[in-house]
Amino acid sequence: MYEIEKGVPLQASVRPTKFPFKQMEVGDSFVVESQSARISVIQRAKVLGYFVTSRKQLDGTYRIWRVA
Repeated sequence: MYEIEKGVPLQASVRPTKFPFKQMEVGDSFVVESQSARISVIQRAKVLGYFVTSRKQLDGTYRIWRVA
């Protein structure tokens, strides 16, 4: 059986991210190597409340910019 407890506050969810959103200012960018990494970056940024955009570079990598 599980013990039911009342009045325990919900803790904030803290998921570490390998992407440098906190250290970035608007206009800063970084490079990822693959399309799947680009998608991961965009999805994670959205969850964390950052606005990013990406462009494919001539060498086949993707540059990610923080735009807001």
